[in-house]
Amino acid sequence: MQQARLWPGNPYPLGATWDGSGTNFALFSAHAEKVELCLFDDQGEKEIARVALPEYTHEIWHGYLPDARPGQLYGYRVYGPYEPQSGHRFNHHKLLIDPYAKALVGSIKWDDALFGYRVGDKKAGWIDWNFDEDAKALLEFTRRLIAVRREHIVFHRSRYFQRAVIPGTQVKDVTWLRPDGAEMSQENWGDGNAKALGLLLSGEAGLMHLTERGEQEPDDTFYLLLNAAHEDVSFALPAAPQGGRWEGVIDTAEERGFVAGSAWQPGEGVQVGARSLRLLVLAPG
Repeated sequence: MQQARLWPGNPYPLGATWDGSGTNFALFSAHAEKVELCLFDDQGEKEIARVALPEYTHEIWHGYLPDARPGQLYGYRVYGPYEPQSGHRFNHHKLLIDPYAKALVGSIKWDDALFGYRVGDKKAGWIDWNFDEDAKALLEFTRRLIAVRREHIVFHRSRYFQRAVIPGTQVKDVTWLRPDGAEMSQENWGDGNAKALGLLLSGEAGLMHLTERGEQEPDDTFYLLLNAAHEDVSFALPAAPQGGRWEGVIDTAEERGFVAGSAWQPGEGVQVGARSLRLLVLAPG
């Protein structure tokens, strides 16, 4: 294999970063004992060089290759303890993909060899997949939570909210509110004793935050109530179009997490349990 020139480089940014002269490589691992950077030919079939990243700063392994150019194919081999009971399955015989990679070449063929343990070997695993009733309930809650996110673009927009008034409306795309219903001020944000706030996500933001194809993508309006206090907190509900009402979707203070059938009128108070959150959706009249 070739001998690659290697300099110390920098711990940030993570991933492979071209600066116009060379490429900096940085990989986070708090428990690794050594990290090797493996370089491959243009087809990704032959390893042409392997170097150990020389520096370790703030749990980040890093090095700079002055001869590496954009398009260079690479992977990592990471050395460390194999202690499944502690969550460690280091195996330097496996080539790892950079979690900050900007592109992948080739395709992944799923195989037992991709796992860090022998599939089916209960002694090698540290997760008990024989769920009890509490674990099953948590799994179901997580599934439904993922479904809510997928179904509503307001939770996974490709563009940042701007805290700006949506053209053609009188509402902002996102508004942070105090429990009394007033908008959060800069002074409120600096209050170290504040442990509860609300996040109003306007479904009309889709009129302003267009998709990559330039299409409008309106959605329902949601109100997320967060309470980190040790006691229950009452939130005043925001105004709504005539006839509109707020309906419950999620309440983490409840055993099952998801709720249905509960509804409140704008201006009413709703209790949020200690160390929990509620998600409400604005329903038309």
